[in-house]
Amino acid sequence: IRLKVLDVGWCPQISDRGIADVLAGCGGLVALRCSGCPSLSDRALRTGLSSSQPPPSSSSLSASFNSLSVLHIAQTGITDAGLLDILRHGHVLSSVDVAGTAVSDAGILALASASRTQLLALSVAHCESVSDMSLCSLMSMCPSLRRLIVAGCPAVGNATVAAIGVHGTMLDALDISGTQLSELDALRQLGNCHGLRSLDCSRTLAACDELLETMGDYLPQLLDIAVGGSNDRVTDVGVRALVQSFPLLRSLSLESALTLTDASLS
Repeated sequence: IRLKVLDVGWCPQISDRGIADVLAGCGGLVALRCSGCPSLSDRALRTGLSSSQPPPSSSSLSASFNSLSVLHIAQTGITDAGLLDILRHGHVLSSVDVAGTAVSDAGILALASASRTQLLALSVAHCESVSDMSLCSLMSMCPSLRRLIVAGCPAVGNATVAAIGVHGTMLDALDISGTQLSELDALRQLGNCHGLRSLDCSRTLAACDELLETMGDYLPQLLDIAVGGSNDRVTDVGVRALVQSFPLLRSLSLESALTLTDASLS
């Protein structure tokens, strides 16, 4: 089969057996998207199933993943072990989504080391075992990264944002919502990211009027901004200042900014 792309995302009946069959029979697969398949485990990536014909190498996994560059496995049972099995066979990934999985710093460090300048997009949203440690290293090793989502990572904060400011000059979109980000000085370092167009820092302590009033000084190119959150640190004053600083603003999210009134929209 000459299948290049398979998307079975959010198909809850898909299991290791089905994915292993695909990997064994589709040696030219470029993209595998199976996020939201809760039955998937490392077994699907580690072993595969024996194909009807002998694999061209001693590893059916290697034969199956020769050209894989997109791997989206969010909200599955896949862990570091499954990700490492792919990387050990020399597969260079450009787009990876492991959101909501048990993937940890070890898996992210291995991904960064293997992919380097080829990695363009990464989501580790809600990965409780991913921290500043691995993400700071990833930013220095993967300077071509265009899209990074770390939303809801409880061990991620100021250090990662500062590292992005130093190494993430190619970044186009950044979601750091719901993290431990608290220092405006860390955000100001994003001024080096001249290509950044989308920024979500909602549900962080950094989302406050002072941020809204000064963001235009160092990130004037932003088109999409999210600064909401269940707090009273974003007020009408800050929103008015932000809107004046970004006349070309395309999208603004202020969700759950509890003290906003109609005055912020006038």
